[in-house]
Amino acid sequence: MEGEGNSLKVLGFNQSQRNTFFQILMRFGVGDFDWKEFAPRIKQKTWHEIEAYGNLFMSHIAEDINDSPTFSDGVSKEGLQIEDVLVRIAVLLSIREKVKFASENHGGTHIYKVFLLFQV
Repeated sequence: MEGEGNSLKVLGFNQSQRNTFFQILMRFGVGDFDWKEFAPRIKQKTWHEIEAYGNLFMSHIAEDINDSPTFSDGVSKEGLQIEDVLVRIAVLLSIREKVKFASENHGGTHIYKVFLLFQV
């Protein structure tokens, strides 16, 4: 962590890049925890930098929830609603799991074949 206020950088991520990371996380979830969805969208960072920041972010949201404005290592929470983030990650992981289960158990047939027949 370096700097303070609007110029604060966490593992080299400025506020704009942290916000972009968060938006991608809320849109795609964590995937297989390999951060592959993040690399093409945060072009200024290498995959290793994204992975390091992603692991730090996950450790932050795994901490006990409290009213402190910072995480245990001093990084600002920046108004992060941890409960909402955890719910969103859980929903996206659940959807991913259900899609994987459905695609594996339908023998390659289209899951929505009947619906597609009625579309014109």
